[in-house]
Amino acid sequence: MIVRHLFYTLISTEMVSTNIQFFEGNLGIQNSSPSHDFSVGSNLHVEDTGSNVLAVVGNVSVANTLILGNFAVVASHGLNHVTGENNTTTDTIILQNATTGLQTTANILVGGNITATSGDLEVLGNTAITGNLHTTSNL
Repeated sequence: MIVRHLFYTLISTEMVSTNIQFFEGNLGIQNSSPSHDFSVGSNLHVEDTGSNVLAVVGNVSVANTLILGNFAVVASHGLNHVTGENNTTTDTIILQNATTGLQTTANILVGGNITATSGDLEVLGNTAITGNLHTTSNL
């Protein structure tokens, strides 16, 4: 007898030691007419072929860490964990803290213009200008 797949509806079974082998069709647990290779209820499905081997309809609860390829998703990430994976983006970063939007103890490198769209641009300490300083009002 040739076993086609492990997860199939019970048409015939054969006890070999402590293993059960299924032949032909789909296997359903709490599902009387499974439409996938292996179905548990109506929300969890396993296919032995195709791009989505495991399909879950609804939320997935993970107690500790979910590993997706080389990326681990844990309950919370500090910014150092995120930038440890990748510290560049082509997206605009919007900082919305009304008191302090950005704070650093190191230098800030700017490759473009600095524009204060509202409020004041305040520099505490020395300012070195290597190009021209343009202003529309008095300094």
